[in-house]
Amino acid sequence: MKKYLTTSLIALASLGMLSTTVFAQSITVTNVFTFKNNLTIGSVGDDVKQLQMLLNKEASTAVAQAPHAGSAGYETVSFGPATAAAVKVFQKNHGVSATGFVGPLTRMALNDVLSAQHPSLPSIVKIVADTSVAGSATLTAQYNGGGEKPTLWFAYGTTPFSMTIISKEVVADKLSGLTQVTLTGLSGDCYAVAYAKNSLGTIKSDWVRCSK
Repeated sequence: MKKYLTTSLIALASLGMLSTTVFAQSITVTNVFTFKNNLTIGSVGDDVKQLQMLLNKEASTAVAQAPHAGSAGYETVSFGPATAAAVKVFQKNHGVSATGFVGPLTRMALNDVLSAQHPSLPSIVKIVADTSVAGSATLTAQYNGGGEKPTLWFAYGTTPFSMTIISKEVVADKLSGLTQVTLTGLSGDCYAVAYAKNSLGTIKSDWVRCSK
C-alpha cells in the first residue's frame, strides 16, 4: 500500500511494522496535592507555599511581583497580608465570601482548580473511515486530551493485529478535537486504529475497516 498524508502530520516510516499489543494501556497516576487545612494570617507550612503557587498562576491573584517574597518562583511557607489579599481576589472569582480566610468552601474551590489542572489519561471517542473514493480512505480520529495536550498516532495494516504506524501529531494548541490522515493506493483489506498518549499513558481506539 502507498500512503500519503494530507495534513501536517509527521511520517514515522522508520518504525516499520508494529503490533498493536505494544500499546496496551498503562496508567501511572501522579499524586495531586489537596488542600485539607484551614489557612489564615499567621499560618505556616507547605500548604501555604502550595496556596501561593496556585494563586501565582493567575495574574489577578498573584501574591506579589517578583522578586518579592510570595511571588512566582519566590513562594514562602508563611501566610501574610499579601497572601490574604490574593485569597480575597480568588474567593471573589469563585463565588466565595471574600474574607481572606481559607476555610472549607475556599479549599473546595482551590482543589477544584488543582483537579482541573491535573492531566488525566487521554481518550479517543471514535475513529471513522471515509471510503467513498475508490482505493483511498480518509481516517478521522476524535480525541480528548483530558487536561494535557496529547500526541496522536494513526496506524494501518492488512489485519487488525499487525499494523504500521503511519503518522504522529503533537496536538499543539488544543486539548480535544479532530485530526485526519488520508491513505491512497489501497487494494485489498485495510484496517486502521488511532492512539492518543500523554504523560499518564496510552490508549487506542477500536479498529475500523478502511477499504472495501
